[in-house]
Amino acid sequence: MTRRFQFSLRALLAVTAAVGLILAWVFVPVFEMRRQRQIADALAKRGMEIDYDYDPRITKAQPPGPAWARLLYGDNLYVNPIAVTWHGKPPSDDDLRLLAQLKHLRRLSLAGIAINDRYLTKLGHLEALEELDLHATAITDWGLEQLPIFPKLKRIYLANTATTHDGITKLRRRVGHLPTLSISW
Repeated sequence: MTRRFQFSLRALLAVTAAVGLILAWVFVPVFEMRRQRQIADALAKRGMEIDYDYDPRITKAQPPGPAWARLLYGDNLYVNPIAVTWHGKPPSDDDLRLLAQLKHLRRLSLAGIAINDRYLTKLGHLEALEELDLHATAITDWGLEQLPIFPKLKRIYLANTATTHDGITKLRRRVGHLPTLSISW
């Protein structure tokens, strides 16, 4: 009489849970990275110029991430969008909603775009933002008061805007906790 493999229900559940945890640990970040790339691609189609933290035209280094993941998903899987420059017409509310989902965005330029204070209220959730370029826009002191406080913001450019010395002073007070903040006015 041959003996078949026998597993207890408890052992089967433990193995299933362990495999599930391993797959989640590997694939949840992959799905998030792919989602970030899809958002960046959608914004690029709408007229934004997107810069990434890895560009094969600039560096000859190997793309980031493990080789197996690059083989499965392509060389761009671990490449993050870090800078956005808007060109053309002002962004729509949908554009700003997509923009706010870019978790690694460090630089945002809306310079020369016909935007006003209303747009600044919709820029929340850009936790990694270090540089914001608003020069040659219709931003006023009221807009500066509505500007979300970005925890890593170091530079903001406000040349040729409708802001005043009082507005700049209030902004400096609000973001004074930052180590370096240079305002070009």
